Amino acid sequence: MGWLENKEFKEQIQIGEEIDEEKNVNPTEEDKKEIKVTLNVLINATKKFSEATELGRGLLGTVYKAKVNDEITVAVKRLFPRYKGKINEFVKKEIFNLKSVHDKNLIRLWDVHIGEGLQLLVYEYMEKKSLGSALFDTKSELSWKDRFDICLGIAKGLKALHRRPRGKLVHGNIKTANILLNESYEAKLSDFGLANVYSEEDQFSFVKEETSKGYLAPEYFQGSDPTTESDIYSFGVVLLEIVCGQRNKVRKSNQETKFLLDKAHSYKDEKLLKLVDKRLDGDFVDKQALNILNLAVMCTDISPSVRPNISDVLSVLTGKKSIDDIRSRSVDASHVSSKTDASTSMEKGPEIDQFPQHFVEGKNNK
Repeated sequence: MGWLENKEFKEQIQIGEEIDEEKNVNPTEEDKKEIKVTLNVLINATKKFSEATELGRGLLGTVYKAKVNDEITVAVKRLFPRYKGKINEFVKKEIFNLKSVHDKNLIRLWDVHIGEGLQLLVYEYMEKKSLGSALFDTKSELSWKDRFDICLGIAKGLKALHRRPRGKLVHGNIKTANILLNESYEAKLSDFGLANVYSEEDQFSFVKEETSKGYLAPEYFQGSDPTTESDIYSFGVVLLEIVCGQRNKVRKSNQETKFLLDKAHSYKDEKLLKLVDKRLDGDFVDKQALNILNLAVMCTDISPSVRPNISDVLSVLTGKKSIDDIRSRSVDASHVSSKTDASTSMEKGPEIDQFPQHFVEGKNNK
């Protein structure tokens, strides 16, 4: 899901209306390609939306795989009936949000079908499904190069949202399940642009459900709106999971909750390399791994203003800046920021063991 953070931007579009290209963006031939599919074809291709073609489901609806013909396969999100009254206005915003940003690391919305009791969004299909599926499978085939390229791809997609000329877009729900991979393991961000349909009940359910997964920034639990800084926090958790090959949050058999973040925040310098996925059998680039792990720690600082922005993250990943370059800026920011009071937010929200220890203590290991 995503939020249009530029509150002054009120532009509306109609379904089928021509959308201007972004400034400073040169769309590729892939960007210009359009896929239009009739409703009957989608119904038949999903076998009348049967469980056999189901790819997954969330708060808004269920996603199905639809093989349109020998050359084209798409993903179809069928929204739940309770959104029928909101769908027309939502679709305008959804089309604008997704079609106004051209980047190869963002999922494409191909088509929309509204009517006859159905509200369908047709997206490009990603062969390798989600990063979570690829990463947490015990037989994961992700090499170090795959993982590094995925980190880079996610960062580029996030920059396309955060640095959009018409007004930055906040994703709001970055997690491994919302990062999709094609047959070449190229990463694309999905599931942004959907927040306009969420009811208050949905928002409550969202926070309750996502708390159990360990991706949400601490400010969520004080009722703050999603921001680019909260996106960076969630991205930091994903970076950590990619390098370590483990979920950030795990509930043990004795009901004790363990956080990978707590280990990362307690380690310093070379010791962080102990966290690298053992399945790689040492086949990784030390400097790249250490940079990503340090970025993960910095991105998950409990103070939003101390977290690096996405441009700084990309500069480190591409070798244009060092960790020390952006760490010094973060240290300066920490002198003028106030730490998030995680304990206050926890009194109003989930139980204390739902949070990493560095939330509870209100400090970070620098």
